[in-house]
Amino acid sequence: MILLGIDPSYTRTGLAVLHCGDIPGTERVVATGTIKTPAHLSDQERCREIAVQCETWARSYGAEAVGIENQYTGHLDKRVGLRLAALRSAIEQRLLGSLPAEAVVQVAPAQRQAALGVSNRLGRADVKRRVVEAVQRRYKLEVCDDEADAIGIGLAAWRLVRRGAKAEQLRMTLRTSRKARL
Repeated sequence: MILLGIDPSYTRTGLAVLHCGDIPGTERVVATGTIKTPAHLSDQERCREIAVQCETWARSYGAEAVGIENQYTGHLDKRVGLRLAALRSAIEQRLLGSLPAEAVVQVAPAQRQAALGVSNRLGRADVKRRVVEAVQRRYKLEVCDDEADAIGIGLAAWRLVRRGAKAEQLRMTLRTSRKARL
């Protein structure tokens, strides 16, 4: 299965194309890159440009599924959170023109980190550093943090698509419930 992982951002959107087989641990990184948009463009123009380029990547590599990070914006102000939600929505809407709805999945930051084996109890800077290190160690690639995040998002999306979103949600709920009892 060919997956496209997307780490959306107005300044530098990370992209990664992965080829994932039936056996976990045999995935390959096919391509990585970033989309940079000029700051002088309006948010609407930037959203459109990023969404078009994401669709171009998906089509040119024959992506069968796409994972888009659903950023946690608790530490940001509400305006930033709304801007990021608008960007994610623009990308999703553009991709839904060529992919079925169940093939476009949202990935939480914790799922991205878990897919790369990075602890969820670190500060933001440590997480970024460890995600890049995990990708470099696992795939022997030199990538920026946005590309490394996109690889993790692609891996997490593969888990969601392979197991189904409901199964992943159930697994997370069960894990939380066990901790609550202790």
